Amino acid sequence: MKSKTIFGILLVAFALAGIGVWAHKTFGKEAGAPAVAPTVVPANDSAKAVVYYFRTNYRCRTCMNFEAYTQEAMAKYFADELKRGEVKFVMLNVEEKSNEHFIRDYALKTKSVVLVSPVKKDRWKNLDKIWDRVGDKEGYMQYIHEELKGFLAGMN
Repeated sequence: MKSKTIFGILLVAFALAGIGVWAHKTFGKEAGAPAVAPTVVPANDSAKAVVYYFRTNYRCRTCMNFEAYTQEAMAKYFADELKRGEVKFVMLNVEEKSNEHFIRDYALKTKSVVLVSPVKKDRWKNLDKIWDRVGDKEGYMQYIHEELKGFLAGMN
């Protein structure tokens, strides 16, 4: 009876260790390098707006979808503006020491898309309704489109 108990405990421990390894491989590592170089746009840049996607080291599937959907919306709706340098898209990890100030600057609480005027640093908008569109890719992309279009229109 005692050997069955020990065997059962070892079997459960082995199963838990396997689940732990799987979870670390699935959720603990960052996916490959971002498609956009993590840079900060200087105030004297010619861009009219900067679209920041702020992330952390931990990147769940939803967060990676946010990144992909934001990139796709930018390419779909603002390709010309990106090409001309009027709009910039930047992904930053706020857990990196040099980027921690963005948490205070834009009152970040979680992964976020923030529109910023590089000229008027006090003019910015956190697109916090991305979380309402978690399962709606087209709705998410349309939200990014409408908000950035309005943000740019307000620059005049």
